[in-house]
Amino acid sequence: MDPYKIIGFIVIIYAGFLFMWTNSKPHFVWNNFKVKFMRKKFGDDAAEKILYGLSVLIAIIGVIMVII
Repeated sequence: MDPYKIIGFIVIIYAGFLFMWTNSKPHFVWNNFKVKFMRKKFGDDAAEKILYGLSVLIAIIGVIMVII
């Protein structure tokens, strides 16, 4: 199997975890330094939308890596 396909599958799985973590907002992720800084800078709703958008973008990149 091509290494790009394996990396693509891993990226898709990571995007799924990011989507689930954004949806459930566990304490260890939501109070992480980077997420806490983003929440303080943009607000809770905007940070949540940014993380959802980031997970979709990462999933699209993973699908492209698997297809190519």
